[in-house]
Amino acid sequence: MPITDGNLPGEVKRRRANRPKAFEFSSGNLQIYGQDFPETTHLKPTDPQLTAYEVVNDQLLLQWSDGREGFLSLKTLRDACPCAVCVGESDVFGNIYKGAERPKTAASYNLIRLEPTGKYALCPRWGDGHDSGLFTFEYLRKLTERT
Repeated sequence: MPITDGNLPGEVKRRRANRPKAFEFSSGNLQIYGQDFPETTHLKPTDPQLTAYEVVNDQLLLQWSDGREGFLSLKTLRDACPCAVCVGESDVFGNIYKGAERPKTAASYNLIRLEPTGKYALCPRWGDGHDSGLFTFEYLRKLTERT
């Protein structure tokens, strides 16, 4: 039987009525339970795209379709890993869950391979076996602008 307000107890109906919508868009930004997430905008076809990348020594060199170039040290890249193991993931209530902290070693910063994922991200594999971080082109662009 589907859950509708008609078959919920009164207390649940009141809590449900007072709760903000789980997901909604306001002025182009994603809101989750009333909290604004402007960082979740996605690249539009007019945004600069990654056209080339190369690893030289301990640097990742990036070239964008608007002619800009950027670079990141492999240490910066590894330390900025956006995966759920490194930064955690949140449930609908905003609770953050992270795995056990694993100390980084020299192997943690040794890039074994770097592969494109679709047309939107790069996925590195590190010497310690870590390979669950997807670095979107948008995120890479922001990282290069910060350094």
